[in-house]
Amino acid sequence: MTQLGRHLVLLSVLLATATPSYAQAPVITVDGLTVHPIQYGELLFSTIVPDAPPLPDGSHGELWRFEGTAGDCAEITMRGELLDALLVLHYAAPVGDYIAVDDDSFGGMAAQILKRLPETGPYYIIATSAAGRPRTGDYWLRLRQVERCTTERLPIDD
Repeated sequence: MTQLGRHLVLLSVLLATATPSYAQAPVITVDGLTVHPIQYGELLFSTIVPDAPPLPDGSHGELWRFEGTAGDCAEITMRGELLDALLVLHYAAPVGDYIAVDDDSFGGMAAQILKRLPETGPYYIIATSAAGRPRTGDYWLRLRQVERCTTERLPIDD
């Protein structure tokens, strides 16, 4: 895997009708860490490699960045065939206090964060593997903006 990283970008969110296309995803460096860009509507395939430098918390994983707007409901999903997916969402900086974390809520070993974003600005996703499972391997990461966060209560009609 090159510094730019090869990511398979699916042009459609629906896997059944998606047209895959290979793209070079440019990376940026934030606080000395390599960060991959992702935007709403993208589904990206990547690999956590064993010889990659560890993240500040000692885990192996990848950092992703997107621009969010206060009030957006962001749906972040990660699934790997062998990885026990773990997602951590940070605002403004790739490390420090997190605003959401998830392990396995998307079924099996897949993770999903559904979060109403509190601020406008950069958000950072740590895509990694939970303890006790293989820490490296292939995975996909999807970022969508959805209308309603399912954690919100729906009005009850009387």
